[in-house]
Amino acid sequence: RLDLREGLFSSSALIFPHVHNLHWTCVVVDFESRSIFSADSMSGQHEDFVKHVCGFMDIASRELRGEVFDFGGWAIGSLRACSPKQPNAFDCGLFP
Repeated sequence: RLDLREGLFSSSALIFPHVHNLHWTCVVVDFESRSIFSADSMSGQHEDFVKHVCGFMDIASRELRGEVFDFGGWAIGSLRACSPKQPNAFDCGLFP
């Protein structure tokens, strides 16, 4: 079980799964590289979900640490160009 007060911001990364129209994607918050990005094996960008995750990170920071989340120096966007692509329309996920 994750203790949010201790573990949320001390993790190396957080992965937020997302399903839309039966297609699974995710948004990754990578604390080590200071990046928040969506990954989609069908080249979607999912800007709205990335914004929701950024909002969650800010609210969590305010509630758990008593300060706004500082997005300065963070890369925020999509891995659209470099995400591996799925070979068909039904094998959702990330491919090596």
